[in-house]
Amino acid sequence: MALMQFMLSSLVMCCLGYMVVTTISNAQDAKSIDSQTLLKAVMFYMAAMVEAFIFCFCGEYLTAKSKMIGDAAYTSLWYDLTHEQNKFILLIMLRSQKRLTITAGKIMDLSLEKFSSVRFQYYVKSILNFR
Repeated sequence: MALMQFMLSSLVMCCLGYMVVTTISNAQDAKSIDSQTLLKAVMFYMAAMVEAFIFCFCGEYLTAKSKMIGDAAYTSLWYDLTHEQNKFILLIMLRSQKRLTITAGKIMDLSLEKFSSVRFQYYVKSILNFR
């Protein structure tokens, strides 16, 4: 589900980016900007960008919280607990070593790092292809 949503969101952003670039290019040739079309495309691009950002932010939040579970178990007063309770704390700590993530089809983790790197790559490619 997240893979399809993320891929379609990226496709929409690429098409809208192309639309913005061609609108600006046509405006330079015709000496007038179709501001209504440009504004609609930019607003829709921003909405698609926010949608992708929300997915990545949720993935980052989940990863941070899963790391905090192990830290909380480690900093607890486990030495004052019974032997059985210590076993449960140990299991929590072992399980928390494998972080929880939201993935896009098990291809990539959705995180803020991936969000910024993917968006920057699209931006650079669109600028290089435009010139």
